Amino acid sequence: MYTLSLIEVLFMENAKSLPKAEWFQRLGAYIIDFFAAAITGYIVYLMQGEFSAWLLTFELFFLINFCVGWKIGQTIGMWFFKIQVITTEGKSLGWGRVFWRYIAFTISLFSIIGMVWIFFDKESQGLHDKLAETYVIKKI
Repeated sequence: MYTLSLIEVLFMENAKSLPKAEWFQRLGAYIIDFFAAAITGYIVYLMQGEFSAWLLTFELFFLINFCVGWKIGQTIGMWFFKIQVITTEGKSLGWGRVFWRYIAFTISLFSIIGMVWIFFDKESQGLHDKLAETYVIKKI
């Protein structure tokens, strides 16, 4: 059985007490990320002239932005709103958690309830945050 060290417990307590991102900051970050992906896709569409090129570019940009963004703590939209993603232990996300959060985020997005959850949760976590054990915090 693994027991937590004092340092790990302090990180967890500090992460829990950090100021959480407001819902409008998170929504604004998602909107910026969406438009950044859409614009990138549209540029490719203008160059290629095919809708499938736009769709593929949009999807790839969105995937890369979220996966790489969450790995370093911020997407483009999160950077603009000065918020970031950390684990509930106060650390940066590993690739496994990034992948799981992306899957859970997609499920939350399509189920709507996963996003609405943020309004009622005392830690301001969406369903995807709960499943991936992450917080979205105000960057200090």
